Amino acid sequence: METHSTNGLNNIKQRISYPSDNPTIWKFVDLSTFLAILTDSCLFFSSINNLCAGDPFECALWPTQRYNGWTKAKFIKRALDLSRVLPRPILFENQITHLKKFNDFLVKANDNKLIKTVSWLELEFYRRRIICHCWHENKHESDAMWKIYSARTGVAIKSTAELLAQSIEGYMVPTYSDEEIPYVMEKIHYCEESELGSVPEFYVAHPWVLKRRGFEHEKEIRIFSEAPDKTPVGSGIGVKVKLGHLVEQIVLSPFNPEYVNDGIQKVVGKLMPTIAHKVTQSDHMRKPTITNPFLFDIENKEWVESSFQNMAFLKKHKLLF
Repeated sequence: METHSTNGLNNIKQRISYPSDNPTIWKFVDLSTFLAILTDSCLFFSSINNLCAGDPFECALWPTQRYNGWTKAKFIKRALDLSRVLPRPILFENQITHLKKFNDFLVKANDNKLIKTVSWLELEFYRRRIICHCWHENKHESDAMWKIYSARTGVAIKSTAELLAQSIEGYMVPTYSDEEIPYVMEKIHYCEESELGSVPEFYVAHPWVLKRRGFEHEKEIRIFSEAPDKTPVGSGIGVKVKLGHLVEQIVLSPFNPEYVNDGIQKVVGKLMPTIAHKVTQSDHMRKPTITNPFLFDIENKEWVESSFQNMAFLKKHKLLF
């Protein structure tokens, strides 16, 4: 992994780690999302909870070897640290009683119950506090990504892992903390539940970058961060970026009508003229260049013309299909 460290918004330190091979990455978006990115120079980092609408197994592929070697005291401490995600009574005195009952439960619980309890608490905590932004890793355009994420009318932002790391400026909400904020960019590891016992160590510690094999077509690379305590998360957090540095190309969808492409180019030119020259048309649906030299040989011109006339005659009279 490579690391980029900088002072972000409000002079808060941040550290962004990204893959050493610096892959080419793509963000396929529809027009409304692109305009939001363009006008605010901001990427929306969704909470894991918010992503569950598209995949209920987000952060739920949970390698149990995560807890190898844990003592009962460590399980109890971790459970109590995360007890704030439990439903709580409204009255303060009832909260104290509730917490005491939870502590008694943990003391009496066997290892299996402790693992299940801590797993559930960590799942709930990370789904609420981990925010992430998803990209597609590929050296080329993807037909599937165009059709799935650009709603057949949109653009793709082409960049690299390094450019994204260098572009991050920071949270657009108060963090209530002056501690360094770490971001990590990593490729999604695809596996089934039966394979969780052999996933690489990094993914044991970071289960929110595990997905089922049914999503392999996404070739996803995810940049994530854990929001500091007291930072409001909700469905996610906007993260300010240096858009001019991030964008390598803005590729217009091959399925866009011409008038849409004209509009996009004008809007980019007005809102961010410094990147207007980076707008380019996709060649994904270009026509193949295979030709038959015989048809274009001037010596065969009369034969070719008469042949096409004969074919037209036969088709007209339904003698050729």
